Parts: sequence; C-alpha cells; structure tokens
Amino acid sequence: MKLKSDSGGGEQLISRVTKPTHIKIGSVDYPIRWEAEVSDDHGRSLYGQLRHSPEDEVVMSSATSLVRQRESLLHEIIHSIDNRLDLALKEKVVGQLSVGLFETMLDNMKLMKWILGL
Repeated sequence: MKLKSDSGGGEQLISRVTKPTHIKIGSVDYPIRWEAEVSDDHGRSLYGQLRHSPEDEVVMSSATSLVRQRESLLHEIIHSIDNRLDLALKEKVVGQLSVGLFETMLDNMKLMKWILGL
C-alpha cells in the first residue's frame, strides 16, 4: 500500500495519533483491545476481529505495521456497519472496500478534513 498524500499531511498524520481504545458505531460502543496475536476459532492468524461474545469488542493485532493496523481497523468497522445494516457483504467485498477507502482517505487528507468539518 502506498503512503502518499495530497500534501494534506497524510504521511505525517498516520504516525502521530495514538491508538484508539474504543469506537462507537451506531448505538454500540466497541472497546478496542490491542494484542500481540489475534486468531480465529480455528487458530488462523488475523490482523483483527470483530467479536460479539462474551461482549461486543474489536480485537486488533499490534504485531503488524502501523499502516496494516489502521487499514485492518477500518476493515472491522466495515464489518460492524455491515452487521448493523444487515448488508450481508462477502469477506472479499469488505476487504476491497477497506483497502479502497483507506487509500482514498490517506491520499486525500484535505478532503477528509472537509468531509468531517475539521
């Protein structure tokens, strides 16, 4: 994944912000837990996972690059939105959306600031 920006500060911003500890998506406030290793029920390594049991949470791997962590968190956010809106997105589509959105947001920081009213 490339790391360029529209001179809106994307490259610098990506390394300055502290890791989040929670995120609110719809009516659900998900704690975000950072672990050295994340795996699914079959023992396969994951970059992150949205979990609903025993409680709603996002578990993210801290053992990968900062760029991968951020793109993977966006991936889990898309999963949460998918669940909330009952979109039934396939994993491949979630992956494609997360990469495309992350690259677009990173490459267009001025636009993101405008969209968010910052």
